[in-house]
Parts: sequence; C-alpha cells; structure tokens
Amino acid sequence: MIIILFFLVFSVCSHGQSSLDNPLKKDEFLTLYKSVDDDNNIDFSTQHLNELILFLDQLGEKIESKSKKKSLKIIFKEIHKKYFIQYKDNPSFDKIFSAGIYNCLTASALYSLVFDYLEISYQIREKPSHVYVVAYPQDLKVIVESTLPAEGLYQLKDKDLKKVREELYKNKIISEEESKSINDDELWEAYVLADKEINLQNLIGLHYFNLGIASIINEDFLRL
Repeated sequence: MIIILFFLVFSVCSHGQSSLDNPLKKDEFLTLYKSVDDDNNIDFSTQHLNELILFLDQLGEKIESKSKKKSLKIIFKEIHKKYFIQYKDNPSFDKIFSAGIYNCLTASALYSLVFDYLEISYQIREKPSHVYVVAYPQDLKVIVESTLPAEGLYQLKDKDLKKVREELYKNKIISEEESKSINDDELWEAYVLADKEINLQNLIGLHYFNLGIASIINEDFLRL
C-alpha cells in the first residue's frame, strides 16, 4: 500500500535498441563521462568504456536463456554490486567508475546504456527532482529504482492496479464511471506512470544542467 500511495502522490501533485555499429552508444557514454573538464578523463574514459563492454559481455552470458524478469534481477544486482558504492547528491558520471559514487540520474544513465547494449526495451522517466527507468514498458513494466539497492525492481501486479483504481475513486480523483471504464494500460500511463518520458540525450542535458547549477552555487566558475 505504501508503494501504491507513493505513485498516487507523485501522479496527482523507447524502446532502447542497440546498433550493430555502436552497440554501447559510445558517443553518449563519452559525453557523460567528460562532463567534468579534466584531462585525465580522456584516458580513463576509454579505459572504463572498454572495461564496461567486457563486463556487459560477461553479463550477457549470465542472462542468456533466462526469462525477462530473471534477467532484470541479475542485471540490477550485478550492476549495483560492481559499480555503485555510495549515493551522493549531484556527482558527475565519471565518479561511478572512479569511486563508486552515484545518484538517480547518473545511475539511470548507466542502466540505460546497459539496457541498450543488452537489447532490453526501456523508458526513462523524469519527476521534478528524480529520474528512473522502466524496463520492458510494453509488457512487464518493471520500474528500475537505482537508488534502492535492496528493492530496486518493482512491478505492479493486477491486484495492485485494482487497489490503485479504488484509491483514485475513493480520493475523488476519478469518477465512478471512469473507475469502471478505464483499462489497466490507461490507468498505468495516466496515474501510475504519469511522469514525463525523456530520452538519453535529454538525460545527458539534465546532467550538464545540474552540474552547471552546482558550480554556480559553489562559485566554482572555472568548471563552467
């Protein structure tokens, strides 16, 4: 019930496909990585890119022949285990690889790149102050909450959607007629997953914007 109310509060108040020529979206990775103006990043970005590709190849073997749900559990656990050590506000993307430091934006960016490489469909969703990923949005609709390592994967079941429907009607957000006529997909899009859908390029832009605002607040003008 707590999770259902979480979705209700926020709702009321792309398929990612890898390319044979650029399976990891290397340009996006490097653009994210070099968001900090540091000469060392040029060498480290290539090194960490190659290490990530090797790791994902091994991860791909682990999930081969596994179901979609099982694959997502393995991917989520393995990425967290290898790359994410500590959550901090507004780190640069490269800190994932150099120190294991992440936040919802940088972690979601990494999961998006991983899903692209492993040919898992996904969407990136943006709240006013939060970003998360939805894996297999066309069918399973699994929410990938990167900032919750213990319970970061969540999928609403039919019984959960029924409770959402009841709560919406009880709180007079929808009429009795709507509660009976709206189907599950419409309910999901309109009230459960009503957050703005963005793409990886948008996410990169948000990352640069956040780092720019932080630099202004900290009067770190050389970083701009």
